[in-house]
Amino acid sequence: MLFYDLHSDLPTSNLQAFEQKVACEKNQKGGVRVINAIYNNKNCLDNAIFLAKYFLSLNVDIAFEDCCYFSYLNSGDKPLSEKICSLLNILCSFNPKYISLGWNNDNIFLGGCAGSNDLTSDGKQVVKILNDKKMVVAINIGTLVNFIESEQGKAFKKLKEYVVEAGIASGEHL
Repeated sequence: MLFYDLHSDLPTSNLQAFEQKVACEKNQKGGVRVINAIYNNKNCLDNAIFLAKYFLSLNVDIAFEDCCYFSYLNSGDKPLSEKICSLLNILCSFNPKYISLGWNNDNIFLGGCAGSNDLTSDGKQVVKILNDKKMVVAINIGTLVNFIESEQGKAFKKLKEYVVEAGIASGEHL
C-alpha cells in the first residue's frame, strides 16, 4: 500500500536542509510518497519557478500552495483574466500534483482560512480553467462548502455528493 503526504511544505528558505530531506526520502524504503508544496511568502512567481525547476531536477513531486502571485498578476497592462490564464499555464507546465488557490489570508481568488472562505469571481475562473486542464484544485473546507452551494458550484454535482457522503463539511471524515 502506498500512502501520500499531500502537503509537506518545502523549507524554501533553506535549500541545504531540503537537499538533506530529499536524500533521506530517496533512501527510505517504505510506502510513503511526499508531495511537496511550494509556497513562498514573497509571493513572487520568479521565485516559485526557480524552486519548481530546482525541486523537479531532484525528481521530487511538487504542488503550488497559494497560486495568487500578486507581483505577476499586478504587472503589465493585460486584462487580469488573461494574466490569470497565463499564470495557470506557467504553473501547470511543471506538472504539479495540485494547485491551491490560497492559504490563511484572503487574496483575489478566495477568502483564506482566517477570512471569509468565499470563492471570488476570479477564483471561480481559476477553478474552471484548472478543471478544464484536469488539474487537482486545493481549497479549504469552508471555501469548498461555499462553492458547492453557489450557483456555479451546482454544476459540480459529483463533487457535492462526495463532500456530503464523506462527511467532509461536517468533519465526520476525521
